[in-house]
Amino acid sequence: MPIEYHLAPLDTGADGNEDRLQKACDTFERNFILRALERSEWNVSATARYLGIPLSTLKHKMGRLEIRELARRLRGA
Repeated sequence: MPIEYHLAPLDTGADGNEDRLQKACDTFERNFILRALERSEWNVSATARYLGIPLSTLKHKMGRLEIRELARRLRGA
């Protein structure tokens, strides 16, 4: 997986409204789910079982974290 997907951006901009901790947690969760998807050969149902979460929860997280487009790019579809 490319390194830019592993790091939370630490910008020095003056925009203090964004929650940096939340961005870092989202980056971790995004990477964790992407690795689980890779391990499960991009099968979403198998990934949900592997992670021990309901399929609906995984789909919700994939939408919130914008994982679907990243997954398409990473798997070359």
